[in-house]
Amino acid sequence: VFAEILEESEQAPLKALPAGTTHLSAFLYARLPQAWAHLRGYSGYRLECGLRSSAVLGFVGLPTLGFHLESYFAQGAYSQAAALLFLFYLLIASLRLWVRPRLLWVYAAASAVLLYSPVPVIWANVSRFLTQDIVPSPLRAEGLGTPDA
Repeated sequence: VFAEILEESEQAPLKALPAGTTHLSAFLYARLPQAWAHLRGYSGYRLECGLRSSAVLGFVGLPTLGFHLESYFAQGAYSQAAALLFLFYLLIASLRLWVRPRLLWVYAAASAVLLYSPVPVIWANVSRFLTQDIVPSPLRAEGLGTPDA
């Protein structure tokens, strides 16, 4: 969709650029400014779709936002379900207040720090995956794809 938005943008500024302009400069100064509003609007739309689909997927059993909501309904905890639903509404309604382009880098850095949990790497398992497990079982059954074959 992003490619279509860029393709449908007006070509006149692109043709007005001097000869020898790099592709990156042409993109940044001729194509992107025209398509920016459409790209931004579509990105916001996809963010909202992602929030909605994660809530809906929870109702079919996937552990997403809707999973907790459906669990509260199934357990008869209607006050918790109402509070969670109200929280979802507040989150969606307040997106334009707290999602600022300048702050996205701060949010990304804060989430990397706050959500970091080191996972131990067992290198023997990594080696086994890359040398044996990655080969499909029909090929392994025929003796193909093994280190000695």
